[in-house]
Amino acid sequence: MYLRQIKISGRRSGDACTTFRLAASEWIGGRVKQRTLLNLGTNFSLPKEKWPELCTRIEQILAGQGALFPVVGDIEQEAHRYAALLIGKGGAKDRPDENGSSFNYQEVAVNSLELVRPRPIGVEHVGLGALQELHVPQIFAASGLSKVQQDAAGWQSQAVNLRPMAG
Repeated sequence: MYLRQIKISGRRSGDACTTFRLAASEWIGGRVKQRTLLNLGTNFSLPKEKWPELCTRIEQILAGQGALFPVVGDIEQEAHRYAALLIGKGGAKDRPDENGSSFNYQEVAVNSLELVRPRPIGVEHVGLGALQELHVPQIFAASGLSKVQQDAAGWQSQAVNLRPMAG
């Protein structure tokens, strides 16, 4: 999924204007075809450097995924709006899921959902990635902590080497 900027001329006046379209490429008959999913019109004002982020977020919404990191600015709101338009138009139903069947959208009362037997490994994995991005192992080593102290903190054994903690 990507955004296209297209210059068109008006039928009556002949004046050129720019319109924006949400498009997708797909294989049809051994060739790549570009298909317009949604016409965004001429008043689309999101800066070009934000287009990939918007498209990625729309795809995540259509696939039922949440954003891993908070989306800044109006991108989240716009992504939800365009995803809703695609779902209403039926454009999102054309994509099959991993079993080859089409998506089946249903309304759900979100407040009635209940989490049963949560598996927290994803949270730890995200936390581990964040700690690595913040260079925590290097900070521990640079602060003069011995290997025993690093092991006591649980970092050296769990995160860096991914070995079970001793003792």
